[in-house]
Order: sequence, then C-alpha cells, then structure tokens
Amino acid sequence: MMHKFVVPEGREFAVQVVFQISILTTFIAVLQVPYTASIMAHENMDVYAYVGIVDVFLRLGIVYLLSISQFDKLIVYAVLIALVHLLIILTYYVISRRKYSETKLSCNFSKETFKEMLGFTGWTAVANLSNTFIAQGAIVLLNLFFAPAIIAAKALANQITGAVMQFVNNFRIALNPQIIKSYASGNDEEFKKWSLRSTVVASDLMLLIGLPCMATMKAILNVWLVEVPPLAVEFTQLAILSQIIGSISSSTYIPFVASGKLKLNALWGTVTGFGYFVVLYLFFKIGAGALWVQWLYLILMLLSVFWLRPWLLHKEIEFSYKEVYACVWDCIKPMVVACAVAFGLTKLFDDNLWQQLLLFFLVFVETCIVVWLFVEPSLRQYCINLIKSRFSKYSKQ
Repeated sequence: MMHKFVVPEGREFAVQVVFQISILTTFIAVLQVPYTASIMAHENMDVYAYVGIVDVFLRLGIVYLLSISQFDKLIVYAVLIALVHLLIILTYYVISRRKYSETKLSCNFSKETFKEMLGFTGWTAVANLSNTFIAQGAIVLLNLFFAPAIIAAKALANQITGAVMQFVNNFRIALNPQIIKSYASGNDEEFKKWSLRSTVVASDLMLLIGLPCMATMKAILNVWLVEVPPLAVEFTQLAILSQIIGSISSSTYIPFVASGKLKLNALWGTVTGFGYFVVLYLFFKIGAGALWVQWLYLILMLLSVFWLRPWLLHKEIEFSYKEVYACVWDCIKPMVVACAVAFGLTKLFDDNLWQQLLLFFLVFVETCIVVWLFVEPSLRQYCINLIKSRFSKYSKQ
C-alpha cells in the first residue's frame, strides 16, 4: 500500500492504522449480514428503523468526540467507526436471538446448503467487483494522478451522495421482501408490478432529495466546511445526478436476487466496472481532468438504464421490453421536467445564504409537484387514501 498511495509526509503510521482498522470494520460488517437478513425476512422493519436511528446518533456522537479529542483524529475516527459497527452487530445479534428461534450459531454442515449459498454469494461477490472497480478504483487512480485535495473532494462527494442514497435504500429494503415473496409464490403479475412500481417510486424519492441538494450544493458546502476543496461542488453535483439516474438501474436488481439468476448480471457488472476503471486510467494518462471520474460514471449509468438492465431483465427474468421501457420512461419524465425547472430557478438567485435557503425550498416544492403530476393514478390515489387514513386516525385521538 505504501508503495502506491500518495501519503502526506509524517502520516504513514496513521494511514497504516486506519487501513488495518478498515479491514476489521469490513469483517464486522460481513458478520452482521445474517442477523440483518433475519429481520428483513420477518419484515420487522420497525426494528431496522430503530437501529438505523441509533446508528445515526452514534455517528453524530463521533463528530462531537472528534472535536474534543486530543489524539490523532484520523485514527480516533477509524476506531470509533469500528466500535459503532461492533455495537450495531451486537444489537442485531441480541434482537435476532430473542425474537427468532431459528437464529442461532451452529457447527452443523450441509453440503447441499453450502453449495446453494456458495453459488448465490459467489456471483454476488463477482457483481460487487464492479462496485469495487468503480468506487475504490476511482479513488486509487485519483491518488495516482492528482493532489490529495482532489481526493478529498471526491471523498466528500461520496459521503454526501451516500447520505442522500440512504433514505432511498431504506425504502427499497422495506419493499424487497414483498417482491421476493411474490416471485417465490409464483405470482408473476404481482412480482412484476412491485418490481417496476418500486423502481419508479425509488427514482422519484431520489429526485426529491437529490435535486434540491444539487441546486444549492455550493451554499451547503460553504456552511458545512471551513474550506471547500477544489471541484468539490462539481464532484458532488455530478455524483448526485448519476445516482438519480442510476437509481432506476439499481432498483431493478432485486428481481435477479428473487429469481437467483445472478450469473449473467454479475458477469456484465464486472465487465462494465473493469471497463470503467481501464478507460478512466487511459483518460488520466492522456491528461484528462479529475471530473472525468464522474462524467464516465454518468455515461455508465445511462448505458445501464437504457441498454444493459432492460436487456438483462428481458433475457433472464422474462420482462417484456415494453414493460421495462415504460417504467424507464415513467422515471425519466419527472426527472427532465423537474431538472429543467430547477435549472431556471437557480438563475434567479445569488449566493446569499437566505436566498439559497429559499431556492432549496422552491426546488423541493416544484419537484414534489412535478412528481405528483407524473405519478400513475393508482399510486396517487393510494397516497391520498393513506394520508386521509392517517389524518382520521389522529383526529380521533
């Protein structure tokens, strides 16, 4: 590691410590998977939500402890993150053991079960290589070709995008059991309906959260940071835009999980991820700017949404092209209209903080209106009925 990464002089020990702790944290995160899966399988989403809230507050506590710590803040941050992961897995473990009788440690070995799990996890691991090439590979290449400030800007963009994505990911986690159960019961119509509808809703939610942040990103970073790294605003805006578009593709991954048909999807994911890494390296080699990290990723997301994922859904899961592209079109329409209106609104405000707050509010409101106008009538009626039921419930209290 020390022979490739560009590390500020005198920080070698801290980097080594953080690297080793990161490996430990990854191992802890892997141990958490069975217990999280048990909660998801039983659809106890309240448990998942409560633990998620605890996780958020613990991470806020880390920010405070870093501000008063007298030790190396990088090492302290890595240690505290590892402790939070450990506490969360212990929480999931205790809850699973108490609520679900089947959740227990055992030394039994089933060859057939192991073979099935190896096939599933093996292809999932192969698919994850794509994310590794894209996310971590990009950081490595930036480290090789650019100054640490550019890497900080990219890391900042990843952090903000991850926070924006978390809400949408929680929504998808809540719906995934329903999609998988529909497939397992042989209800193809229900399976396809939930798969495509959840894709549209996830895309709309990502647009609702991401677009106001994109419009006011410069003000957000100026308030959050003492000194904003160069290109941080552009990195973050492009990263959020890529995730808004990419949410269409990522939401249609669950049908492959439900059917167990992961091989072709995993292979293509690895090809595209490795291809992204190689092309990005060649671009940097000929002197391309750092923002090509995000431009190439945006192009990759567009290819996935409009070509690769529809083809895979048609070939592997027997979705018709008409069904898939109708879903894609339902996602794209509000994106185009809302982005066009938001772009016009940004031209009416300057960098004053209060004007940026007003801009954030206006972009959020206009995005809500656009999404509401384009959402399918049945889903719109479902939302109206849900709101009415909530109001009637609270009025009776």
